Parts: sequence; C-alpha cells; structure tokens
Amino acid sequence: MRHLRWSRHAGHRLLLGTTAAFWLACGGGAELTSPSTGVVEVTTRTTGAAPDPDGYTLTVDDGDARPIGTGATAVLTGLEPGPHEIGLAGLAPNCSVTGDNPRRVTVAAGERAEVGLAVLCPEAAPPTGGLSVTTVTGGAAPDPDGYGVTVDGDGARAIGANGNVVVSDLTPGDHLVGLAGIAANCTVAGDNPRTVAVVAGGVVALEFGIQCGAPPAATGTVAVTTATSGSGADTDGYAFAIGGGGQQPIGPSATVSVANVAAGATTVALSGVAASCSVSGQNPRQVTVPTDDTVDVSFAVACSADVGSLAVTIDGLPAGTSAAVKVSGPGGFRRTLAASDTLDGLTPGQYTVRAPGVSSGGVTYVSSPEKRTAAVTAGATATVAVTYAAPSGSSLNLWIAGLYLTQSVQTFDNAVPLVAGRDGFLRVFARADEANTAAPAIRVRLYEGDVLMETFTLPAPGGSVPTSREEGTLAASWNIPVSGSLIRPGLAFLADIDPANAIAEADEADNLFPLTGERRPVSVRGTPPLSIRLIPVRQSANQLQGDVTAGNQDQYLDFAQRLYPLPGYDADLHPVYTTTTTDPLQSDDANGAWNAVLGEIATLRVVENSDRHYYGVVRTGYTSGLVGRGFIEFPAAIGYDEPDDRDRITAHELGHTWGRLHAPCGNPEDRDPQFPNPGGSIGSYGFDVRALLLKPPETPDVMGYCGGPWISDYTYQGVMDFRGTALGRASDRRERPTLLVWGRIVNGRAVLEPAFRIVARPALPDRAGPYSIEGTASDGSRVFDLSFQPVEVADDAGGARHFVFAVPLDDAASERVESIRLTGPGVGSATVSRAPVPLRATPLEPVEVGKTAGGIALRWDAGAHPMVMVRDARTGAVLSFARGGSVLLPAGGAELDLVMSDGVRSLNARLPAPR
Repeated sequence: MRHLRWSRHAGHRLLLGTTAAFWLACGGGAELTSPSTGVVEVTTRTTGAAPDPDGYTLTVDDGDARPIGTGATAVLTGLEPGPHEIGLAGLAPNCSVTGDNPRRVTVAAGERAEVGLAVLCPEAAPPTGGLSVTTVTGGAAPDPDGYGVTVDGDGARAIGANGNVVVSDLTPGDHLVGLAGIAANCTVAGDNPRTVAVVAGGVVALEFGIQCGAPPAATGTVAVTTATSGSGADTDGYAFAIGGGGQQPIGPSATVSVANVAAGATTVALSGVAASCSVSGQNPRQVTVPTDDTVDVSFAVACSADVGSLAVTIDGLPAGTSAAVKVSGPGGFRRTLAASDTLDGLTPGQYTVRAPGVSSGGVTYVSSPEKRTAAVTAGATATVAVTYAAPSGSSLNLWIAGLYLTQSVQTFDNAVPLVAGRDGFLRVFARADEANTAAPAIRVRLYEGDVLMETFTLPAPGGSVPTSREEGTLAASWNIPVSGSLIRPGLAFLADIDPANAIAEADEADNLFPLTGERRPVSVRGTPPLSIRLIPVRQSANQLQGDVTAGNQDQYLDFAQRLYPLPGYDADLHPVYTTTTTDPLQSDDANGAWNAVLGEIATLRVVENSDRHYYGVVRTGYTSGLVGRGFIEFPAAIGYDEPDDRDRITAHELGHTWGRLHAPCGNPEDRDPQFPNPGGSIGSYGFDVRALLLKPPETPDVMGYCGGPWISDYTYQGVMDFRGTALGRASDRRERPTLLVWGRIVNGRAVLEPAFRIVARPALPDRAGPYSIEGTASDGSRVFDLSFQPVEVADDAGGARHFVFAVPLDDAASERVESIRLTGPGVGSATVSRAPVPLRATPLEPVEVGKTAGGIALRWDAGAHPMVMVRDARTGAVLSFARGGSVLLPAGGAELDLVMSDGVRSLNARLPAPR
C-alpha cells in the first residue's frame, strides 16, 4: 500500500463521479444531453409542545433563502453537482435542529438527494424579570459592613453602602423588597420593605437612600433572630424595629445583626406577622445593649392552619399517559400535576388551573375550557375537574417502510448476507403520511424457519413518526442490538407498527411488514473466524523490529473484525523473524526489500505447514511512503506498526489477500474497475455494532487510500464470497519429504531463491500457467516440472509476482537434482545450481556460533551455502532465511536447527542452546 502517512483526524478525500444518462426523445430520434444539475428534496419535521408559529427560513450555501413550514417539503432544483450546505434559520428561541445545521449534502447531476431536518420545540420556560437594587448612603458615619437585600422575605444578598445588586429570574408581578442589616445610626428614606412590580423580560430599577448620622459614644450590636413553625407560615417574612427606629425586613426564620445601637436599655419589636401567626412572649422585647458587644434577641412565631386545600381531578387520558396540568396562585405558588392530586397548605386566595393539550399515541387530547379558576378559603377544600377528550376522527396513517439487520454494512433492502453467530443491529424505519406527534411501538418477531425465537417491542425513538425516510440518523429509526446467537441460517422476520392499536389511524390494514404477513427471510452464512499468525520482523540492515506482542495484537485485528464478514479471529504470535536482505525497507521499494521480505513471509507459511494467514509486522524508519504490501488471493502480507494506523493497514492488506483490488480513493494503483461507488466511498450506510456508530455513505472504503475508512457492501460481499470458495479447496494434508522451491519475478527479472529439502505438506500449483520451473539431473534428465501462474502483489509498480512450492520428492529423487530453472514470458530464465564447494561430512564445522550483546551470531561460508534456514528445534518455527554468511538472531534459549542450502541440496544440523 503506497501513500503518505495520514492522520486519522484528517478529512476524507472523495472524488465524486457523475453518471451520464442519455434519453432518446420519442418520435424525434434526437439524442438529448445528460442533465448537468441535480435536485435536493428538503423535508422539515417539527415536534414539541410549542412549535414555531411562523415556520422557518430554508438556506442554501449561505446564499439562497426561502420560507418553509414546520412540517413541509421543498424541492431545490438547478443545483450544481458537488457538496452543498442546507440549513434552517429563523427558528424560535425554544426550537433547535436535531443534528448538524446546516447539513452537508452531495448533489450528483441528474439525481435527487433527500435531506430531512428534524426540529424540536419544547414548551418555552415561563418569562421572568429582574430587579436592579442600588444603595446611596450619606452622612457622617456610613454603615461599614453594608446591608442585605431581601426579596419576599428570602435570604439577604449583600450590598455595599453605595452599591448595586441585580436579582434575576423573578416571576412577573408584585414582590416585597427590603433592606436589612442597617446600623442603628442609619435610616432609610421611604418604606422599607416596599412593593415593586416586576415585568417579564425587563429589569426594574429600585434605589434605597440611607442617611447615617454620628453614632453614640458607646454602642453595641443587636442580633435579631426569627424562628417560625406550623402550617400556613408567613412566606414574605416580617419587619423589626429597634428603639422605635426605622423598620428592617427579616425572613420567617432568619438572623439580622444591627450595629451602632446605643448602649443601654432599648426595645426590639417584630411586626408584619400574619393573622394566622402569633409571637411567643413579649413583643416588643426589653433588651440591654452592651458596649462593644452583641445581645441576641429571638422571636418564636407559631402559625396555625389558617390555610386551605385544592383537589384537582384529571381523567379522560389513556392509561399510562401523564397530564401536565399547571396550578398557580398567591405568593408565587406554582405546581404541575401529572395525575389527580390534592394540594394542601395553600394560602387562601384565587388559584388558576390550566390544562394544555396532551399527545399520546399520535392523538392530541384537549380539555375544554383549557383554563379554570378556584377560590381557596381557610379550612376548606376547593375542587376542580379536568376532563380530556380525543378528537372525533383521524387522518393519520402509519406504516413500516423497511427494516434491516446490519453487522457492518447493509443496504436498505437487506441484500448483504449476514454472518452466523455474529452480533448485529436492527433498524426499523416507520413512516407517516402527515406531520404528527405519534410515538408508536414497533414489534419485531424473529424466526428460525417456522419456530419463533425472539420478540422485540421497540419503543419510539422520539415524539413523532417521520414523514420521509431518514436513514442518516439513529433517532429516526426504531433500533435494537441483536445477539449473534439469534443470527443463524433460516432466519426470518415479521414486524408490525402499533401492535396494541393504541393510535387511531385512517388505515389499520397496512401496519404489517411485509404487508402480506409472510415472514421475510434473511440470508445468513456460516463462515469460520480469521485464523492468523502475526510475525514481528527484524531487519538485519538496520536492526529495526516491528512492534507486535501478545499485549497489542488486538490493535492490529480488532478493526478488521468489525469491518469484514468474520465471526471473530484466532490469532497467535510467531517468534521474531530476522530478515537478512542487504538493504533496509525503502519508502518506494527501489531496492526490492519489501518484495523480498513479503516472499520470505509467504515461504514461512509453507515451511511451517500452516493454514493461517501470515502477517509480518515491520518498522519502516521513515515518515512517508510505502507502509504495507500484500498478495492478491494468497494469505500472506506485511505492514508497518505505526500505532495510529496499524489497524487500517492490516485490514487493507487482508482485503488484498481475499482478492480485493483498490477502491478509487486517494489515487491508488491497481484500481478495481468494477468498484461501483463514486470516489471510492462505501455507498450504503455502515454501522459499527460495537461502538454503535453510524457510517454515512460518503465514508471511504477500506480498500482505498483515504483516511477514516469503513467498508462498502461491494467489498464486504466480495470478501465473503472469496472466503466461501477459497476455504473449501482440498489439499494433501500429509507431511512428507519435499523440495522447497521459491522465488519471484520483479520488473521483468526472475529471482530464484536457494532450494531446501524439508519435511512438509506438498504445496503445488492449483492451476497451470505460462511459467514453468523444472529440476534436472546431471545427465540432463528431468526430475520435476511444474507449470504455474505466479501470485500477484497488490500495488507494485514493477508488476511483482511470487511463487513458493513444496515439491514432493523422496530422498533419491532429491539427490538427483543438480539444477533448477525458472522460465516464463518476458523474463528469460533463472537458474540455481549446486555450489561448486563440496559439502563437508558434518555441517557443524563451518558454522561459528557466538553470543553477543545483541543476540546470537551465526557465521558460515556463503560460497558453500548461500542461504541457511534457521529454525527453533522444539517448535519448528523459522527464525530466518539467512543470507550472505552471517545473521544476528535475538537472544533466546532454544536449540536451533539449521538447514544449509548449497542452492539445490541441503544438509541439516542442530546447534545446542547458546550459553
């Protein structure tokens, strides 16, 4: 895979194609040109108790603007192909668009795109107002610690002697505002407290003027405390005065300190006590104020039940439906009732009961009249009855437009086969023929043949049923995760909307899906998990080693499993493999190192008798360029270990091994000429079942070079079909003496690697081809001859092709082979022969073994043995196809088996564990 390294936060690179359509005019025979513009159909859907009364403004690309209703459809014509921004403006303050606003939509010439804009308009909060309180203090000795502002007897808000405080979120109407904590040498001009009318949406200014004379020579502080008990308490508090001076407000249960009170005997009086309340003890109280100290004065106030009750009964709503009856009355009383209730402890006075409409099951129930009043008197219970009723008829109709079960990607008609045993996600799409507030449930029944396995009842995702298909948001479909245990061959489903018939409809006969009432079968295929071996590759040329361990191997494979039609994966870790290619991996593979390493990884698989995918993990040492390479239709590949990108590269290269060419995104080579979607996009909606994330159709396909990919249904089904056929190929499973023959053709040059005698399962060409490889004896007779088609490498400018065979030959036949020759079209020939140096009686003598700080060093005569296969004696794992007479292996305690090739024949030797 050749491209610049990318950031997963980068934007997609999409090339949008245009489909040309030619129409033949009837009678004229003239050929008309294809349309050059596209159309966008915009539908608005509004839910909530307080919709915008004057509708919205539809905007296009911040330029064109036109009105559109709260539940309407507008058709925009003549739009140039490409991306456009569609949005809504002019929304009421209580309304908001669900999702992006504006919304990006891609227009194709001659095609129609649909955009659904859902608007939520909940009931606006009651309007409020505010107060701006200012103090202006004059005189010889202003109060040093300022004052406190009280509203309706609540806790005081600190304000300076010359200061300002803003009190917000006050209900419109009269409020009692006072100044507390005034020193005894200060007096307030005018009433304190005083009544102020607060207006909705405004801030009323209120100023207190305070004059402070010189305090007496000897002063103290009086701390006044109130404690109120009983029902019917005086909610707006009281007032007190010291020594017959000015009044100050104090709450029902509060403490206010007054400084600069003349030392000596004085009185404290509490006033403003409601008739239903009484003060215990003397009032006023005689106190003695100490010099430079504080005297505490407490008033206990007991309030009797001079209150009344209001019983509100509510009926006429369907069972389980909550009302929203609002009760308001004296002293700012407010309460919302969901069901019948009796409100006790109410201050006598006039109360208002308002019953707005209630929506349930697509029907809006109303009470007439909407507003009632009731007079509450002390010791009595007033009653109000609220009765709701439904309208007499309904024009609403509901139906199910479609449903699908997805495991990674799915078309609306459920055409993508499912994998047995893998978790999925069910989406059901309901439609209505008009704007509504219906919220029906949908029932889905899953069958295996004729046996009912599971029944799901899906609640509505919102407060209305869409009037158009909105596949691009999960909030517009009825959804539920489905366990893989339910996804098995023979799966079928049947669904119905409003199964309890709780919603009145104009047509109740079309609520089933399918409409025929016959169960809809779903294609489910059994497929094995991905079996793969991850191989950390160490380069002798620069000592860089790919970072893959048991602890991070899932980081390579998790993304692939979520994308591809796999029920899971079975991964193991190979010991470190050391490649001794002369040059390190290069960003453009000018030295052929990528191809050499890829060929070695493929050969490991044959030598180790494995049916697993083999995936080599490398570290590149550069920041831009080639980062992965894989065979087409052969289970071996290599890729880099960059943490932010290793998952994508692994998934991409695996796709090549399953026969996938490139999607046209990011300018790759080897493009798939059959790829159906413009710009290499996935074309249908994808879904990450584990993360519950929707993938829009413009998301790039994993087989392209663009960032942030997912998988198209085309790639998904192609991989599923390939695995379904490739996994069934028969092969000889018996291990026997074979001759390992391997090599490659790159840039028109044939490379034939040294052969090895090994015990392995035979691996022979699965079909004849234009290339041949033959082994001949010293007398020119033919020992073996194979005709084959080499395996192609994806994205290789040099047209690289590889082969690796384990040719079954007994010992006698192997001994006869003197040379091996590769021939084919356009490459001439390549030959390997026995090295001219005679083989020695024991292979131990020419191999030098040493333990170094970097590992285990082996040296030998490369003239006699151009390549040595190094294996773990216990497991048989190949640790290196070592070239050039030396190799440095990672430190380890295993015995080593050496298979030393002279080009055609080989000798075996075992080295004890290095010490």
